[in-house]
Amino acid sequence: MLSKSSHNFFSFSDRENLTAIIESEQTISYKSLFDQAKELSEALNLEIENEQKYVPVLIENSLNFIRTVLAIWYLRKVPVPINTKLLDDEIEYLLKDFNFPLLITDKTYLDTNLSAKVKIISFNHLIIKNNGLEHLALPTLNDEAVVIFTSGSTGRPKGVVHTFQSLINNILNGNKILNHSANDIWLASLPFYHI
Repeated sequence: MLSKSSHNFFSFSDRENLTAIIESEQTISYKSLFDQAKELSEALNLEIENEQKYVPVLIENSLNFIRTVLAIWYLRKVPVPINTKLLDDEIEYLLKDFNFPLLITDKTYLDTNLSAKVKIISFNHLIIKNNGLEHLALPTLNDEAVVIFTSGSTGRPKGVVHTFQSLINNILNGNKILNHSANDIWLASLPFYHI
């Protein structure tokens, strides 16, 4: 159970050596995952303006997506996952409509017109260094955690804000039915941008 204290929110001392993610080529412990996210947050801190609260992310289901979300949280900012199936003009509409000045992506094929209008932060060009960035204030349970876009079935997609508490409540309520234990493994088959 996560503590309500902001200082303990990212604490994982009771499971730091347990497996957090299993990929086809590697297994990542919680400690390794969070260490990688901290390093990435240092690189992103040089790219994201201090006053920017919401950070759009266009990344396929991957370890990079998870690292990026955690890194954004370390910066006390809110990730906004973008549907990876959208066309370039649909991505451009979202970025313009919500006035996003940048986009974090693993895509290399984005329309060059898009890159002229927003700053594209590509994983291929990020330099990860351990500069000892001080993370003075970690998120609390009542902070905004993520903005998930609706499917847009009745019009343009709308961004729905979730707090950390609402995400945790969703997990706890779901687990009353699913009854997962610490030994269970969850197959990540759904698109991360929608869940």
